[in-house]
Amino acid sequence: MSGYLFSDLPRLADTGDYTIAIRAVQDQLSVYNGLVSLYAIGGVSAPGISDLDMVAVFQNNSIVAADPRKGLDDLSRYLFIHALYGASAEQFLQAQSFSFFRPYRLLHGEDLLAAKYVGNPAPEVRDQVALEYLLKFYISLAMQRTYRLLRVRSVLLNAKGAGIDLLHVAPESSTVQSFISEVTELRSRWFSRPNPPLNDFQDWFDRFCNWFFPFMTELFEKQVYYVPESRDYRMSKHLTLSPADRLSYTSTGLRLPFLYPLIGRKYFNLLNRMNRIHFNVPSSSKSIPPAVMDYFEFNSLHRSYNRLHLPGYLPLTSSLHMR
Repeated sequence: MSGYLFSDLPRLADTGDYTIAIRAVQDQLSVYNGLVSLYAIGGVSAPGISDLDMVAVFQNNSIVAADPRKGLDDLSRYLFIHALYGASAEQFLQAQSFSFFRPYRLLHGEDLLAAKYVGNPAPEVRDQVALEYLLKFYISLAMQRTYRLLRVRSVLLNAKGAGIDLLHVAPESSTVQSFISEVTELRSRWFSRPNPPLNDFQDWFDRFCNWFFPFMTELFEKQVYYVPESRDYRMSKHLTLSPADRLSYTSTGLRLPFLYPLIGRKYFNLLNRMNRIHFNVPSSSKSIPPAVMDYFEFNSLHRSYNRLHLPGYLPLTSSLHMR
């Protein structure tokens, strides 16, 4: 297993632990007068690896800042990788035309999806969202390769989601289907041995990256990735994106692997401060399809609304948030 360090290892959990975590969050949120609905998104296909995705829907113009995860025990907190999604009732219904957070399972309150007809996203929006999520995965893998530090659970989680988008952009690819089958099998047997299968995971990671990076370069040459305006974007202090003719990335900085045994989880954050990674991304801000323009406008309004009204909650938009 030379060459990589490993962090974010999956922790053993069972479906009962997920039920406890969901109920704890539900109990905290149910006391809010402005709560309209609480949904779980998706399911638990690999206990200990799967995370919990929930969306809280509030009355329009409600202001809620409290994070219901703060009162959770350590294991329940582990099952929530990120904050809950949050939206006003109006935006939640609008989001169904621009997002793919499905299936929803009602946990509390009014089932807004059963009461009203909501449209499906346009094909152009589906293509755009697939490219956004695949680009986010590309950026994440590039960081981990640069740092030589693999965030195991994160990769296992995001590879499952990326598989859905890869099958969308390359539905006939036997290579995609093979990689998805392999990572699904890895997830399913992660806790079946006394020691985690890190050798198998690294082997899959290397083979997948050796295929995925050239595939992404070719994909972004064939399929148009739209941005609201042609300019440099910043995802964080150490990650920047610029318009370019060809998808690629460059990095500068330092790696200090001898520090990892000393500072543990803080090592990844240290690397973020000590490194800069710049991505060249083919993109277009011209001739944007009307449905994609509506998608951009919805994302902007939803994020602005949450900053003012629901600051502790994520908007129901792509996770590729660029500034």
